Amino acid sequence: MLINTVSMIGARKAEAEGLAVGLRKGYMYMADLSTEPRWSRVNGTFGEDANWVAKMMTEIILGFQGKKLNAGSVALTTKHFPGGGSGEDGQDSHFDWGKKEIYPGGMFENKLSANKPTILVMNYTNPWVINEIYNNQTKSNIKAVLATFGTTPDALLDVVTGKFNPTGKMPFSTPVSDEAVTNQKEDVPGYLEGKGYALFNCGQGLSYK
Repeated sequence: MLINTVSMIGARKAEAEGLAVGLRKGYMYMADLSTEPRWSRVNGTFGEDANWVAKMMTEIILGFQGKKLNAGSVALTTKHFPGGGSGEDGQDSHFDWGKKEIYPGGMFENKLSANKPTILVMNYTNPWVINEIYNNQTKSNIKAVLATFGTTPDALLDVVTGKFNPTGKMPFSTPVSDEAVTNQKEDVPGYLEGKGYALFNCGQGLSYK
């Protein structure tokens, strides 16, 4: 498709300009869908069609990185999944009043359909049931799940790159589904519910050692 070819050419030109000034890493571009017209960052997206956005992002990533990262690549971290995009009522999650994040489109599979190894970072500012994101259709691409709370990007990268050995354990269980939450015993903490309640159990955690 002509537009995809133009996108690739544009990305390669931007990559060359970045390499010329020493750029090797970019926190860009926006893979969000513009499904909420009240969101102030709609103009940074490639539209509301998930398939179209996926095609555009694919060409851009290939243009900057190539098929494999190498000495001539500019590595990209696209955004803002899962902690960004429009919040409830079009509010932005960068601000306190936009912290209630909602995902009504049911398009998690589309965001993970590129068959690229993915690290899923969950910022537990709210209780999460993550079976829409982490399930049989998506988990083959998700190579690690990190549970965070206000973690800085530098600290997160230290863990991902192996500079720092993570030792934290889950202080609670992540329910396997909304149904499990509805059916849980009200007088028993979730991590004591037993088999079948949790996707990730209280006390679970991995380290490099």
